Amino acid sequence: MFDNIENLKIASVTHGNSSQGGKNTGRKNHSFIMRVSGCVKYRFEKEDIIVCEGEMVFIPKGTVYEHEKVCEGETVYTIINMEGDFGDTKPCLYRLSDFCDAEYIMYHFADLWKFGGASQKHKCMSLLYSLLSFVSNVESQKYDEKKKFCIIQPAEEYLKKHIYDCDLKVSELHLLCGVSDTYFRKILR
Repeated sequence: MFDNIENLKIASVTHGNSSQGGKNTGRKNHSFIMRVSGCVKYRFEKEDIIVCEGEMVFIPKGTVYEHEKVCEGETVYTIINMEGDFGDTKPCLYRLSDFCDAEYIMYHFADLWKFGGASQKHKCMSLLYSLLSFVSNVESQKYDEKKKFCIIQPAEEYLKKHIYDCDLKVSELHLLCGVSDTYFRKILR
């Protein structure tokens, strides 16, 4: 989803507290919205996404949505609004626990961008590219998992229909998928 981003620029960065909710009639920029604390539900046309502390939602430019606070207490966020050609994208949730610079971006990015000089702005761009690299890797893994599931899907369908058959031989399921027994076991792991 983030393979060919061109002309990337940071439009603005905001760090603050969420209100109770609201409606956005069309996002002006592509945005990463990181949840520093609290939980917020985003209602899009086809799905709802709940974003809690330590998570981030990507919202493409032009997206119409509603959002509402779904927890007690303070809900703090950091938003990075970006300009550029992102291609065909959709709203998506990411967990930032495996991203090494997550805390730095959530707590310091806005101040660096707003009050820093040229070197701090370059650091912000570097952090943004690092975040995009992380997200791109997550998307790549999702694609690989879907691809692997497609390979073993015939075996899954067979198992659903024949799970109680006495003659069922698990060792022969790989034949239904057209792959070796070793590769079949590797995918299942």
